[in-house]
Amino acid sequence: MIDRPTRRMLIEDRQAAELCRKRVTSLTNIVIAIVSFVAVEPALSFSMGVSWVLAVVAIVVMRWVSITVLVRRGSSSKRQLQAHSAGATASGLAWGALPVLLWGSGGFVEFAFAGFVIAGTTAGGLSSLSWYRPAYLGYLLGATIPLATVYLLQGSVLFVAMGGLVLFYAAVLIATSVSFSRQLQETLQLQGTLEDEREELDNVRADLGLAARHKWQTLAYLSHHLRTPMNAVIGFSDLMARESLGKLGHPKYREYAEGIQFSGVEALRAINAILDVAEIETGTMTLSLSDENLCVLVAECVAEQSSNATSRKVVLRCTLPDMPASVRGDPKRLRQILDGLISNAIRFTPKKGSVTVSVSAEDEEWWTVQVSDTGIGMSADKVKEAFIPFVRLDNPLTQEFSGIGVSLTLARRLTTLHGGEFDLDSGTGRGTTVVVRLPVAIGRTVPESHEMEMTRAG
Repeated sequence: MIDRPTRRMLIEDRQAAELCRKRVTSLTNIVIAIVSFVAVEPALSFSMGVSWVLAVVAIVVMRWVSITVLVRRGSSSKRQLQAHSAGATASGLAWGALPVLLWGSGGFVEFAFAGFVIAGTTAGGLSSLSWYRPAYLGYLLGATIPLATVYLLQGSVLFVAMGGLVLFYAAVLIATSVSFSRQLQETLQLQGTLEDEREELDNVRADLGLAARHKWQTLAYLSHHLRTPMNAVIGFSDLMARESLGKLGHPKYREYAEGIQFSGVEALRAINAILDVAEIETGTMTLSLSDENLCVLVAECVAEQSSNATSRKVVLRCTLPDMPASVRGDPKRLRQILDGLISNAIRFTPKKGSVTVSVSAEDEEWWTVQVSDTGIGMSADKVKEAFIPFVRLDNPLTQEFSGIGVSLTLARRLTTLHGGEFDLDSGTGRGTTVVVRLPVAIGRTVPESHEMEMTRAG
């Protein structure tokens, strides 16, 4: 969504572009000035008339050159609009000078002709200059005020009436200009809004396209993720049922039983993850809340993940305060958050890298868990994808897709369900840091303390 200052700048860009495009109409001033000089020349000295025509030509040329220079220099739209206003005002004053030059020498016909010309030019300038109201007002008032003044100073009833009509005509044009300018502004703002909506639709379309691309991949992967352990369960159980290695009791059957158990646990874990996402998406997940010591939960999760870190030759560190970190939460779901974040960090950290898990008091109302790694990190686009359920990111460390793509989604949404905050900072090649903030249990405070550290090296 475009903010107001940016939209204002975009509107000014459009106004400057339209005034620049319509500046060719200013060339008609030269033709009209020459015709006007020929028409009133009997009442105006030749030298004075030529000087006036040259002044009109000079103003037109200066307007053209100044705008061209500003555009080529890439000057701001605001600067260009100011130049347009100055040029339009100068042109208006040049037309207003015509009746002034006729003072004392012109007759009714010449003054009437000057009024006719000024009325035509100011009416014609309405469509080209109302893109920027100050430009048109400068042009209109510069031309009509001198004309009305000269008419009124003539003193006769006819000229006074003509002067009054000129002022009335100017007022009508001002009102018309204001209305026209307002409509143009509304049109430009509407176009800006439409651009915002189009951009939002493009983003939605991109998200839908991403979801569509991953849909069948996800279904195929989930089918494989469930089918593989079930094949092991069926295969091992079939071997045991047929007693392929002899009567039950053979040591090999224990390995088969362990394989069945492992495969069943893997399948159940995938099914539970799918169900958890479904419950969160439908708003049916409930938490079993109790006062929990966050330090104990973190220490237990780190201990459980230590073998994983060791097998991958990753150093797993844990820094805890030396007093309880009491939070109100569902212990099962809190462990799910921690396990997912720690296992992800280990999975995407290369050998001899490190993962650090720490608990600290941010203030008297929040406990903070931070999981940082020195892994491969993620680009901004990958971070966005990582929070889409069942979208798995490729892991160049293992040359395969890891997990079923719900760890970050579940961690963030479970944190939100606990009334907490979830932040992720990552960049390609600089690792990832996830910060989970959980509210302190009601009636508890965060005392000051020192920290202790335990390290599990892989």
